[in-house]
Amino acid sequence: MYTPESFKVENPERLAALIRDNSFGMLITAPEGIPFVTHLPFLLEPSAGKHGKLLGHMARANPQ
Repeated sequence: MYTPESFKVENPERLAALIRDNSFGMLITAPEGIPFVTHLPFLLEPSAGKHGKLLGHMARANPQ
């Protein structure tokens, strides 16, 4: 994804804080070319791997 220099953040601690403070994200798919969005909660597991790992949860009953 293209990120202009003025919006680029490479500090891992700052990125982790952003994710902690804004723990919802969107899962976007386009079945049959029509966008479908579900808001999901996410947690950051910072010690997993080089960049950490995002853990999310979607209810089984979610149609997406």
